[in-house]
Amino acid sequence: MRSLATAAAAAPALIGLLYQSRTVSGLKDYDPELYINDERAQIQTMYTSTTGMVIPMVSGSLSAISSMITIYLINKSWKKLTTVYHRIMFALSLCDIIMSVAIALASLPLPKDMIYQFQNIVLGNTATCSAQGFFFIFGATATSGYNASLMIYYLCSIRYRMTEHKITKHVEPWLHFVSVSYSP
Repeated sequence: MRSLATAAAAAPALIGLLYQSRTVSGLKDYDPELYINDERAQIQTMYTSTTGMVIPMVSGSLSAISSMITIYLINKSWKKLTTVYHRIMFALSLCDIIMSVAIALASLPLPKDMIYQFQNIVLGNTATCSAQGFFFIFGATATSGYNASLMIYYLCSIRYRMTEHKITKHVEPWLHFVSVSYSP
């Protein structure tokens, strides 16, 4: 009987927690002021600080610039995109640019009415945040796929001594297909 009384006493607190979780997830009217003044929103981490914005902006920008230079050098070479290696590196660099730009945007696309208080600029909404997440995940998984493709290319050309023509005809289409289809 005592456990029933304890459960009955805890019910209002449990209902309050359920209401809060439903409110945060958007099932009820969202009141940002209620959550901005919440003590959990005042937690400061590196991600909510200015440092958390500057580091991804610098590293993402440098990565995107490096990948643009790689694409420029491939297009400037006399072989251009005629070799399997150049085509894989071109696609790898292109996917890296997509991912790096998403990283470089840092907290800019995040929604303005978030629970956490960022010390840096937040200009977006849920759509821009979702787009940033999509391009980051797409770029990261496709880049990983093309890194694996580069390893498979080296395996075929060095270990199995396959000719460029044979790799182009039998292996390369699968490398591109798997790298892109593996991404969301």
